[in-house]
Amino acid sequence: MTEQIQIGQFHIDYLELDQILIRLEEMLQNDYLNTVALLTRHLLLEASVSEEKADYLKRIDLGILDEVQLLEAAGIREGRVLEEVSDRIVMDRVFWQFVKRGLSVYLLSDSEQGGAQLEGFLTDRYPGIKIVGETRKAPASQAETDRLLNAVNGLFPDLIISGLDGSQQDAFMVQHQTKVVGKIWWSFSESPFLQEASGIRRGFLESWRMKRAFQKTFM
Repeated sequence: MTEQIQIGQFHIDYLELDQILIRLEEMLQNDYLNTVALLTRHLLLEASVSEEKADYLKRIDLGILDEVQLLEAAGIREGRVLEEVSDRIVMDRVFWQFVKRGLSVYLLSDSEQGGAQLEGFLTDRYPGIKIVGETRKAPASQAETDRLLNAVNGLFPDLIISGLDGSQQDAFMVQHQTKVVGKIWWSFSESPFLQEASGIRRGFLESWRMKRAFQKTFM
């Protein structure tokens, strides 16, 4: 049984790196699409005001803690998980495993700029990553939806990444998850660390408001 912690009304996964690697390996052996998401303050704040987002959070197959503030909100001040989140080692270990194994990756972004930043971040940080396709615009019609589904399913990627520069492609994946052929769908949940590392800048006021809202809601 997955160990969890409680933050406000939400129960979220509380896993060490080795446990995460085991879960991901199990997912790669499945014959259906599994859902993985970085657990961020932004995601929990959205879930606190949106029933749809709260339901999405509950249905995630694997949540990976991305910010130490979530652990602080749960009253955790020490331990291996806190160290791993603080040292930013989880993503690197996981993605170097993906590169080593030659797993195929499809990228979903909300914009041309966001797509370029996501691709640039991944190829710079993980040389050799096997990106087999990408779409840099959320579908706005049924025809575009069908084209995107055909593009992804035609490649049968091991990993589908979305959610760095916005949530439109996440919404697409939630709506059409049962139609997508692949192994793992991984949302970056607008991670502040990954956004900064890829060149996406949050304004000071926006960051301050999120910090205050999270403290008021969960701490």
